[in-house]
Amino acid sequence: MKFRRWAKQLWFPKGISLHSLRATFACHLIKEGVEIYTVSRLLGHSSVKVTEKHYLALDPYHVRTAVNRLRFGNAGD
Repeated sequence: MKFRRWAKQLWFPKGISLHSLRATFACHLIKEGVEIYTVSRLLGHSSVKVTEKHYLALDPYHVRTAVNRLRFGNAGD
């Protein structure tokens, strides 16, 4: 398979696959704030639910970012 040969030439970690690169692409887009609908279309998923199921796991970064948006103690704002 060409991909394996290219991955070896580029010194990719052993076991990396096209699917893992696709997942990395999707996760980076989501972390950068790209709308889930756009990510879903780019991946060619049949529905946004498929994208949500596979790529919207809450990681510590997303949790911290979401909580930091709240303004505690600033009720007058």
